Amino acid sequence: YHCPNSAFAADFVGDTNILEAEIVLDQEKPVVRWHGLVLKDKNVPGDQIGRKVRVLVRPESFRIFEQPPANLHHVVPAEVLRSTYCGFYWMHQLQIKDALILVRELGGEMGQRQPGSTCFVSVDPSRVILLTD
Repeated sequence: YHCPNSAFAADFVGDTNILEAEIVLDQEKPVVRWHGLVLKDKNVPGDQIGRKVRVLVRPESFRIFEQPPANLHHVVPAEVLRSTYCGFYWMHQLQIKDALILVRELGGEMGQRQPGSTCFVSVDPSRVILLTD
């Protein structure tokens, strides 16, 4: 579940976001960036700056906030399209620019998010997988 070797395997074993991102330099360091979010900041090939890549982000790897936290540098706004209560978690469908993502919020501290409202999204780069297929 956490270390699939292909997009097919990742999707087969559970919900996933497969995102088209790009390798760029961020403060002289190669990172994988998507719509302003640094998705991966370790083990990124420095000789492939500018290359388009696909990454896998599980819905529970995203974090959402009502306001952008002051202590996080890579946070982007998102529009809530839908929130569904699934027993012990909320599944949110969010739009960031032209992309749709699924975000699983365990425990649902904030509860249901209203469609059309804005929230802010970050991701833990250690939980993002750079796909090679």
